[in-house]
Order: sequence, then C-alpha cells, then structure tokens
Amino acid sequence: MGKAFFISRLALSLIFIVVGVYFIAEVESARYDYILSSFSSYDYNNYSSSYASNEAPDLTFTAGLITLLYLLLMQGTNVFALVKIKTKTVKVLSIIGLAVVGILILINLLMLTSPAGMSYDEVGALFVLFAFGAIGFGIVYLVHAVRYEAKQH
Repeated sequence: MGKAFFISRLALSLIFIVVGVYFIAEVESARYDYILSSFSSYDYNNYSSSYASNEAPDLTFTAGLITLLYLLLMQGTNVFALVKIKTKTVKVLSIIGLAVVGILILINLLMLTSPAGMSYDEVGALFVLFAFGAIGFGIVYLVHAVRYEAKQH
C-alpha cells in the first residue's frame, strides 16, 4: 500500500507542475491585460468606453485552492511516511517536509485571503519549485518503502 501511495505522490507532483505553470502564465497574462486596458479604455468598435475586468484575483483564488489541496495531500504523505516507514532518513525527511509544507500552506493562505494583493504569478514559482522537491522526497520515500517492506518479510 505504501508504494502505491508514494507513486501517486510522484504523479500528483508532476501534474501539479503543469497546472502550476499554466496558472502562473494565465494570471500574469490577465494582470498585464488589465494594466494595458487601463491605458486604452475606449472601444472604437462600439463607440463606448469599455473597461476590462480584472480576472487575475479570480484566477489567483482558483489556483490557490488547487495549491492548497495539493499541499494538504503532500502533508498527508509526509505524515504517512513518518508513521509507516521506520528509517532515520525518512523520519528526518518527513519532519523537514512537514515544516516546509506548513510554511507553504501559510503563504498560500495569505494569498487566498487577499488575491488582489498577492497574485499567483508572484508566488506560484515557489509552489512549482516545491513540487520538484516533492518528487525528490517521493523517490526517497518510495525506495525506503520498498526496502523497509523487504526487511519486514
């Protein structure tokens, strides 16, 4: 069961990297579109003024919820590794992982409370970099889970 759990961690991290990069690009594009539209707010086709809506806070909030779900799942795998695999390496990595994910959850909650103040394109790279680190931790967890299981039998 532990092996499947850590393989799913690897798969979720890969998926999150793609989703995170997508949302970074979308939020950045929405922010720049809004800024540029404020310079030219007159629509010549309709002969009326049209102001672009700022979609960046909505996209940031959506990305923040997805990131929160991902971080909670990563926190769960860190706890699972700490409880199920009894090697010193995994215990140390799990404690480090718990601390790092805890800090990232706080940053994410700050972003969710004020999506117009802190946007996803500003902090999303931090979450994507964490996902790369989570892949590394997941590989170590997987190797130790296989070794620990082999020792038990």
